[in-house]
Amino acid sequence: MVEEVALVGPLAKVREEAERWRTSLPTLLLVGGPIEQLRAAAEVFG
Repeated sequence: MVEEVALVGPLAKVREEAERWRTSLPTLLLVGGPIEQLRAAAEVFG
């Protein structure tokens, strides 16, 4: 159920699903966690 509304899991999986998120209706991305995860998110979605 969580995977229907959130990008969760290993970085490779999130990278694969990022394009689907970009072409969907949501316009806000909330990211939290250790600095390493924030940097990875910035790389994927930046």
